Amino acid sequence: MEKIEKPKSRWQGVPLEERLQYMTQEMHVHHPTFIRALLEIKDQVRICEQLKKGAGLLVLAPSGSGKSHLSRYLKRLWPDDHEGWKSKVPVVSFSLPSVMTKRSIAVELLRSIQPAAGVTQKDQSLESRIQTLLSHIGTRVIVIDNVHDITARRKAGGIKDIGDWIRDLIDNSKILVVLLGAPSAKEIIQRNPQLRRRATRQVKIDYFKINTAKRFVDFQEFLKRFDAELPLAQTTEVTSAMTKQIYFATNGIFDYVFMLFSRVVGFAVDAGRDQWNQEDLAKGFQTMMGDSIRSSQNPFLANGPSRPLDQVGEPYHDLYDTWDNPVRKD
Repeated sequence: MEKIEKPKSRWQGVPLEERLQYMTQEMHVHHPTFIRALLEIKDQVRICEQLKKGAGLLVLAPSGSGKSHLSRYLKRLWPDDHEGWKSKVPVVSFSLPSVMTKRSIAVELLRSIQPAAGVTQKDQSLESRIQTLLSHIGTRVIVIDNVHDITARRKAGGIKDIGDWIRDLIDNSKILVVLLGAPSAKEIIQRNPQLRRRATRQVKIDYFKINTAKRFVDFQEFLKRFDAELPLAQTTEVTSAMTKQIYFATNGIFDYVFMLFSRVVGFAVDAGRDQWNQEDLAKGFQTMMGDSIRSSQNPFLANGPSRPLDQVGEPYHDLYDTWDNPVRKD
């Protein structure tokens, strides 16, 4: 789908509420690892449809790196169509329930397809109902979010049991099942050889880094594209100094960049401007972090730290469920 460029001038005079709604529901900015995951999903969907055989794809990403954003983007790429005589839902996505059994997961999947679906305790046909619905609505991909919760909430036997259920879903649906999870989600595949054979391919989405020249340029280019998509009528030059400050303030975490700039946009618009500046960044970071930081820890202030905020007592110290620390050992 070719993207249609829209002029930023369209945001002139638009109320702040509409701008923030756009950021929450519509705004999207590509970055390299996101594109790689998206292309892999599209390729695997094509292969499944050609071979008429299901497959699994494990998409691993630490918290805040854009897993849920990927799920929402797939829904935009292949939107629902309820205009014809039969509804089409190419992308079915759901998050795992807090109480995690094969039955509760099946109920969650069913309700993601039919929100008003009635399920009784005596209902023994959940899987057959799901398969019938999937075939009728032309589903191309099922996305299961937060699969790392399986390893966090179930012991070895339960992890294998739910892995068996996912394996059967892949086989019976004959479509692509995308498993979105943090790095610790790999245990689901490792504990179930049959599921591993069906989900041999894995894709990683990571935080941005600036520890090499290329990674620095990648992050700066992402921020420039991000600025171009912001619901403000004017652009701001993203300098090398700003790139470093934004990295220190967000640790290169995709969701934190969004959270920071949702506040930055608010401060700019409240001040009657359609362009953000250094002061907006400083105020935006302070309000985003609240009392969890001292003013001296604000990277956007003149006397602020010129390093990542990853020391003891700082926001990004000792992050877990990342590539460096995949599982917390308490």
